Amino acid sequence: MQESSTFVLAAWSLIVICYDICTRTIPNFLSLGALLIALLVLAVTGLSVTHQPASSALIGFVLAMVLTVPGYLFKVLGAGDVKLLSAIGLLCGVNMMLTTFAVASISVVLFWLLWVKAQRLSHILPFNINIAVARTSKEKNIPFGAALGAGLILILLLPGLFNLT
Repeated sequence: MQESSTFVLAAWSLIVICYDICTRTIPNFLSLGALLIALLVLAVTGLSVTHQPASSALIGFVLAMVLTVPGYLFKVLGAGDVKLLSAIGLLCGVNMMLTTFAVASISVVLFWLLWVKAQRLSHILPFNINIAVARTSKEKNIPFGAALGAGLILILLLPGLFNLT
């Protein structure tokens, strides 16, 4: 993968992370815009943005939908999370999408476990853990899009760690 596409994807991911953490939403211009760019790159070059074959990108897109639509239907994921992982699949291909999804899922589970443990231990610690009470139902959810963005950045910067070189 070229340095320029790595930089652009990492910058895009960082913007997604900031939006999802601050607003608990991923704007359509980020996810659908990325899908449009991915489709244009595929149409012109026959390759994904990360130089994967078109078949890998299309399988990545379809598999991303298969992995996330049930979560959306059961109100575990937001529509932005579905569109974001689909964009990652089309931009990067099936292997990077699956690895991103796995890294994000594991990090969210670990974060949740640490959060629960911190709440249970907060009464015995010698310092105060300020755990804010959520004002809306959206604020109760862990921003999965941010975890997807962080997972993609990690994979882009350390591809050898995930055997994706």
